[in-house]
Amino acid sequence: MGALLLGLPVRATMITAREGSLVAPGMGISLHYELASDEMPLPPLQPAIGELELAYWKAAGIRRLSTRHAPVIWRAATATQSATLDPVLAHGFDVKEPRWLHYAERAEFELTLPPRKISRR
Repeated sequence: MGALLLGLPVRATMITAREGSLVAPGMGISLHYELASDEMPLPPLQPAIGELELAYWKAAGIRRLSTRHAPVIWRAATATQSATLDPVLAHGFDVKEPRWLHYAERAEFELTLPPRKISRR
């Protein structure tokens, strides 16, 4: 309900995230993996993944959403089953299997709400 009131382009869905799997049936996502055996974190990815700080969308004008987050520590992972990634396919990417996977044990972020209206158009 809050997303509708603020004009955020999101909807609620159930997501089950555990070490070894990420499943969101309402979004068409199913991914099962195992972590690489070495405990060393990966160097920062270039371009960085998960560092979106601003989002813009049109909802009764143009709105801007700001986020902040701590650095994410990524580890290598390997898929153990075929992945279902319907949102990726819907955007025109033909993904047979992930070429590589990265896993983060923890990711935290902070949103600045409400989104700031920057234009009436």
